[in-house]
Formats: sequence, structure tokens, C-alpha cells
Amino acid sequence: MRCGGILGFVVLLLLVSAPVTAAQPFDLGELMSHQVYRAPGAFATLDEERVRAVLRPNDRVLLTPFNGADKDQLREWAGEHDVRLVVVEGLAAYIPGRRAYRAPDRQSLRRLALYSDVTPGVLDLLGQDSSPVIVPQAVDPSPEQVATVVERLREADPKIATFPSPSPGRRHVDYVPTLAREFPDDLVMVVQGRWFDVAAPDQDSAEYARDHLFGRGYIQIFQDGAPSETSASLLVERYEALRAPPRPAFQAPPPAPVSDLWGPVRTAALWTTLIAGAFFALVYLAHTPEHSPARSVHTPTERRLARAEANARIGELGARLLEVETSGAEANPAAAERLATARRLFDQAQTTPGWVEVRKIADEGMALPARQDETS
Repeated sequence: MRCGGILGFVVLLLLVSAPVTAAQPFDLGELMSHQVYRAPGAFATLDEERVRAVLRPNDRVLLTPFNGADKDQLREWAGEHDVRLVVVEGLAAYIPGRRAYRAPDRQSLRRLALYSDVTPGVLDLLGQDSSPVIVPQAVDPSPEQVATVVERLREADPKIATFPSPSPGRRHVDYVPTLAREFPDDLVMVVQGRWFDVAAPDQDSAEYARDHLFGRGYIQIFQDGAPSETSASLLVERYEALRAPPRPAFQAPPPAPVSDLWGPVRTAALWTTLIAGAFFALVYLAHTPEHSPARSVHTPTERRLARAEANARIGELGARLLEVETSGAEANPAAAERLATARRLFDQAQTTPGWVEVRKIADEGMALPARQDETS
């Protein structure tokens, strides 16, 4: 499967995906008379009754479209009017100048992306119990629904079907098991709202690619409103990279042919030197714990664990710096450099020691102050 087939499913995406509404001007004065104000174009789902029940007199909640908020302006307005302002920009919730909400686990992330429901994030920022996040049980598609989707995907590459968000509390249709049986040799993606369910011959790699997409593209997906086709393209690229065969080890060129009388002597001396060097190298490595031959062999489980730990640490560092930037403060450039380096090397790593090194770099970033004004 090649990513060049992205154009093949753009039409399908456009047929079933809700367009991203452009931000429109709105009057901040509306927040003086409305504790919860939905700006034109805002689409996030919010349980207003539940939120209003916990609002204090000086609390305000503003919902805007993707890229519909001026953080500096909102921070200044909140300070001038002495209010605690919670902003939902697209599907990203934050308090300007203070902190941002980030879904703490996959279940919470799935509910946010699937139902566009920002209620847990708003309640969390208000200091309230957001309660356990429960995604209603899914239902199987009807034979007619399956036939329609399968016909559309038959010639598509990659195979992706996109549907709008179901209403909060309503059970969504789970197409993945059926489509996985129809296309057992392909990566299949089903997008509902902004959530990607995946099925593939290598399920571990498919789910990891999806989690990697949300971990690295959280702000682009939930605040900027990245199009589904862009996210799908990144997911496919990551999946194919994970399944690509490891790069071959370097092999030295064979010795040049020797035609003179001293050739055999020089060849014997060369091989004697190489064998002796290899022997002493093995002796050194055997007595160096971190380079011990026993440590150079890693099981697939160990490799996946090292990769997952490195990715999780990168996600933690990225979330930490994102929260600083979302608050309106300046992130520490040194920590940002460690994050960029860790991400770059993670994409290049192929072995367990490589991913361990990536995690060390991310740990170095976590040990640094997140804010620039904390470094002096």
C-alpha cells in the first residue's frame, strides 16, 4: 500500500466529513451577560446544564471554532474583568495564561474525538470531578450499510471510511470488525468524528501508528482542526514505516585482488590483524556491561516496550511544553530542543538501544524548566 493513493479517497471523505467552519468575529461583551457563550461557528458538544451547575459568579465558558481565539486578547480580557475564563477552541479546552486540558488516557481521548464532547475537559479546568468517561457500547452495521461502504472501499487505497460524530450518549456503528474481514490484507481506517479506529494484518503497528498520530498531533487535530485526509496520510506513513524491514547492516567491501608475489603474505598478515583485533574487541565488549553481547539481543516484546516507553516520554514532554505555549508563556528553548531531537531520533531508531537513547534525551528535556522565565 502506498500513500500516493490518498487522492483516491478524498472524494469519499468530502462526502461524509463535516467541513471545518471558519472563525468569525464575535463580541467578548457577550461573556458579561452569558456565563456560557457559544461563538458563531463553534461546534463542540457541551453538557451546559452540568457545567452551569458548578459555575461560580466570576466563571465564564467560551466556545469558538477551530483557530477561533486570540489567546493574548482573552487573557487580558479575563484579567481586566476578574473572571476565570475557560476557552474551548475547536475541541481544545484551556484557561488562557494558565493551563490546558489534555485527555489523560485513551478512553477519554476516544470520547473527545468520537463525540466532540468537551464536557470532561471544561469540568476539569473548573476544578470539578469530570467523572469516569464511558463510551457507549457500539452496534453492528446493517447489511445495507456494510454493502454501501464495502463498494466504496473496494478500489480505494488506502481504505478509509469517514462518518460524522454520533450524538453524545448514542451508540455508534462499529464497522471495523466487518471491514477487517472484508479486507484482511489491508490497513482499514474508520473515522467517526475525529477518532480513528483501525484494523490491519499487523494490528499492533496499526494501533501504535494511530496513538502516535494523536500523541504528536494533539494540538493540530483538536485546536487547529487538521483535515481527516491529512491525519490519515500521516497514520498510513507511520504504519508503513513501522512495517518496513530494518536497514541492512554495513558490510565492508571485499579485499582487492593481489597479483604480486608478496600478495599471499600481505593477505595472511591482514587477516591475522583482523582476527586479532576482533578477538580483543570481543574480550573488551564481554567485560563492558552496557556492551555485553547478551544485552545486544532483544526480543520483539522488549523492542516494542522500549519504543512505547520512548514515545510515551516524548508525549509527556510535548504535553508539558504545549501547556506552557497554550497558556501564553514562552517555552524553554533548551527543553524544546530536546523534544525536537528526541522526535527526530525516534523516527530514525530501529533498535532497542536506539529507543532507550531517545528516552534519555526526552528525560533530559523533562528535567529542564518548561518555561523560559524559569530558567534565569
